[in-house]
Amino acid sequence: MQAFWRSFLCALILSFTAFNFSIEAQTQAALQPAMRMVILPFRNITREPADEWLSESFSENLTMTLVKQDNLRLIERQQIQSVLQEQSFTQSAFADPETAPELGRLLGANKILLGNFQKIGNTLIVNTRIVDVATGQIESGLATQVRGQADQVLALQSQLSQSLVRSLRLNQGVAQSLTQSNPAYIAYRKALNLGRTGSNQSLNTAISLLKNAIQVDPSFAEAYTSLAEFVALRAQDPWVYPEASASDLQAAVDYANRALELKAEPGQVYRALAGAYYSQGQEAKAQATISEALQLLPGDTDTLLAYLRYHPQTGVAELKRLLADANQEDPWIQFAMGGHLLRLASQEIDPNLTEAQALLSQARQQLPLHPLIPLALAKIEVLKQNYSAAITEAEAALALEPNNFLLYYLAAQTLLYGPEQGRVQRWLEQSIALNPKFGYSDMTLGYLHWRNHRHPQALHYFKQAESIFPNNTALAFVRGKYYFAQRDFKQAKIYLQEALSRWGTDSDVRISKGAILIKLADIAADQGLFEQATSLYSQAMTEDREMTALGYRRLSHTQSALGQFETALKSFQIALNLGTYRKPEQIKADQQMRYILEQIQTQPQDPLLLTELGRLSMEAEAYAQAERHFKLALSYAPQHASIRYNYGLLLVHREQWSEAVSEFQQVLKQEPEHQKASYSMGLAYQRLGQTEQARATWQALLQRYPDYQQARQALSSLTTP
Repeated sequence: MQAFWRSFLCALILSFTAFNFSIEAQTQAALQPAMRMVILPFRNITREPADEWLSESFSENLTMTLVKQDNLRLIERQQIQSVLQEQSFTQSAFADPETAPELGRLLGANKILLGNFQKIGNTLIVNTRIVDVATGQIESGLATQVRGQADQVLALQSQLSQSLVRSLRLNQGVAQSLTQSNPAYIAYRKALNLGRTGSNQSLNTAISLLKNAIQVDPSFAEAYTSLAEFVALRAQDPWVYPEASASDLQAAVDYANRALELKAEPGQVYRALAGAYYSQGQEAKAQATISEALQLLPGDTDTLLAYLRYHPQTGVAELKRLLADANQEDPWIQFAMGGHLLRLASQEIDPNLTEAQALLSQARQQLPLHPLIPLALAKIEVLKQNYSAAITEAEAALALEPNNFLLYYLAAQTLLYGPEQGRVQRWLEQSIALNPKFGYSDMTLGYLHWRNHRHPQALHYFKQAESIFPNNTALAFVRGKYYFAQRDFKQAKIYLQEALSRWGTDSDVRISKGAILIKLADIAADQGLFEQATSLYSQAMTEDREMTALGYRRLSHTQSALGQFETALKSFQIALNLGTYRKPEQIKADQQMRYILEQIQTQPQDPLLLTELGRLSMEAEAYAQAERHFKLALSYAPQHASIRYNYGLLLVHREQWSEAVSEFQQVLKQEPEHQKASYSMGLAYQRLGQTEQARATWQALLQRYPDYQQARQALSSLTTP
């Protein structure tokens, strides 16, 4: 959940760069207030996945229509979408007047436009309503409805835009359509919707749809832009996208150049070009391309984010240079830069938080009533492990809006892994009390109780969340993970398969399909069904590029359990090549794993190599694979006490206490002075409820080795007879 919070906060922070407010601008706004509006993605009432592309289509078209209105400020659509998609929040979480105002306030809006659509046969009915953030009430007289043929979506969007402009009494004017062809436009929008999922099949289908779009309308500039972007993406990750070919890179450049010839929006084109050059290994050319884009569009948030992606270590001085045309004293700019530096620092083992804290503190001086700033400062204190200061900042944020359920939820997320678990619990309970319909607070509170081993309470809140959104894929996934942790594989599989079945029909789903498949594969592996696990791991990687590194790691352990050591080494090397961040201890373990997989190919019956492979699998929580290695090692060296001790530890990890006691007893028959075996056997007795046996075991150990502190502490924890 820490990654969840980090990206949520950064997305919210970055959304404010669209405003470019200064103190003078705020003063003018107070004299001549402009409507500041959030347009949320439209809700698909019929929940038919095939129609989900319309959600973004309607909201984007309205944004294009309204963005040029002088007396209306729109919060950038891409930033709103990143808040909804990347954080596991769904459209339905903010789709009614009871929840929308809190999101609006945090985004700096005073109006929120909510829309929905319903397809009945070939008839499409589209509705909009506007909610006042201050009152939470629907604005009377501003509701709109249009209907027409579903295959004439361009005409429907034009009617909707004109109707809304009239009801808001804005200047007449409708955004120019991207294309005049309905079939080309529909193919284009469907492609964008598919391309966001990241799966191999979806991306290839999206590319095919875009090729159809430009065949129907050869002048469709935006379709060429998206083609360049998607083909470049496919070329960047050949492990994820097997259909990638050497021609993709040049094709991406050609599509991008054609888009520029057709006067497409340059920011997206340049971003696609930079991606293509980067894939070709032309890092300098990629950086030059994105730098040129930023010069053309100095205020474009997406282009700035792309620049930072290709220049990930950009510091505050460079940020100020990039934003030279903006007002450096603008608190919103300070807020955005502080958020970027906070994100960079969060990725470091020993983060330097000075600059981020200074910028956020400056922003706070001019925006003292904005609650996200103290929440960002609370995150800084968490990274410094100064939890008392983090609580002070979080409480300051809550004091600014004491009735905002979303703030209590975000404050709880900030300190979810800190020592003040009771306080976090109270914040989540307060969030639920303020808005019992939100559901995500119930889900997180269930997770909190789970982490603290309060299983009845965890189940209570999971069930409460389920009553709020009974068909929520994320909740089914969380409950599946909960039962997996309890080793109740039957129940875990039921919920995970439920999540998987909903994934294809739940139009609001934000949980990765690959993550669900990985967990199902883990269940198969834990039950010794290695062939089934191998198939599921492979499927997960084709569905979700974010799962590729983890998938190859798990696949490597499973292949080694099957004795496929050469294949396992290849899979493990691919996982390492994907370049995900690893802690120093993980790097050391990875080096050991690679060495063992290399050596065991020529010595497959070496019991010590098999034991080491089992130990590394056990550390990776690949317990069934570890068991296979330990048992094979014992078949070659049944009297080897160290191998049997490691196997006993595995049984402890799997909570097979009686079997663990039996193994440790055999170890002690072979090596009566094996201290760790005596200590671990006492733990197994304790978990079996055999307190006297545990006491006797530790007392005997301490008589021989009085300095064995772990045994002394364990003995003192037992109740006096």
